[in-house]
Amino acid sequence: MTERLTCDVAVIGAGPAGSTTARVVAEAGVRVLLLERKAQVGIPEQCAGYVSSAIRWHVRLPEGCIAQSVDRLRTHLPDGSVHEAQVPGYTIHRDALDRHLATLAVQAGARLLIRTTARGRCDSGILAHSKGQELRIEAKAVIGADGPFSIVARWMGLPTPRLARALQYELPLRCSHRSADVYFRPAFRGGYAWLFPAGGIARVGAAALDKDGEPEDGLRQLIAELQSSGIVDRSALAFTAGHVPVSGSAGLVRDNMLLVGDAAGHTHPITGAGILNAIIAGEMAGRATATAVREGDLGLLKEYEDEWREVMGPSQEWALARRIRMDDAWGYPQEMLQAIKESWITFDEYYRG
Repeated sequence: MTERLTCDVAVIGAGPAGSTTARVVAEAGVRVLLLERKAQVGIPEQCAGYVSSAIRWHVRLPEGCIAQSVDRLRTHLPDGSVHEAQVPGYTIHRDALDRHLATLAVQAGARLLIRTTARGRCDSGILAHSKGQELRIEAKAVIGADGPFSIVARWMGLPTPRLARALQYELPLRCSHRSADVYFRPAFRGGYAWLFPAGGIARVGAAALDKDGEPEDGLRQLIAELQSSGIVDRSALAFTAGHVPVSGSAGLVRDNMLLVGDAAGHTHPITGAGILNAIIAGEMAGRATATAVREGDLGLLKEYEDEWREVMGPSQEWALARRIRMDDAWGYPQEMLQAIKESWITFDEYYRG
């Protein structure tokens, strides 16, 4: 038997983008359903969890969300040199952040449905499967916050974005570590490896362009070096893997559908950072969607894409150009070294025209 639900807005995915969108829509007095396919919001974690301190401009972080503050970013280049920049930020517990943002959405009036998966479209909204039951959800607007393999993006006719494959281990730290460290090496084509401290834990991972497979061998070598240096212990506590979009946004609005976060390609094309961008996009999408629904004019959804392109578009286009430069130089040692300096955000060369 199919259950029918009615709302004004259906948001698919309760990550930072989806929960933020749902909260803003609900705060405007618009009925919103927030669908999450997982049994628990935020679990399993699939994120390195390093964010700029600028996140506090958009959301209050409870103490339980912060694993550790960091005060600098150290970039390890292929020639062995290290570049250090004062970049304050946090390593966060991503599961706690996701639950916090979803809680804010529910407190604002959104209805959260866990273990609920969107299956297809219908004339009046979407079809979903929830805890063994089929749902027919009538919605005026549908928002895809469902990651890089977004079903809503497919409904919109958009191609799968270019992806980087990311792997990460958690290992015990053997000493205090106050910096976030990134490592550029030929093994991580078009990407990099990292060590982000999280209290007594080191999150050590790597990402490379998907066409080159998993960067497993290079990551194992880096972990062995960190173990030999006495920075991390030998025993891994956890492992995770996933994909990160690196090709920017192909489109954000079509008919009554919107994309936000990873589903929209809102991650930075080089760093892969996406949490703060997802929250910013969710705020923009939530405002535009609430206005469109209240005024009965879905054409106003386009205001979301216009705002994103105006505010965030220039920096994303700049980063995409830098990614092309880095990709072309990869594998040529001297040119690669210069391209990294022109492509990584802590170098002055990144900001020069």
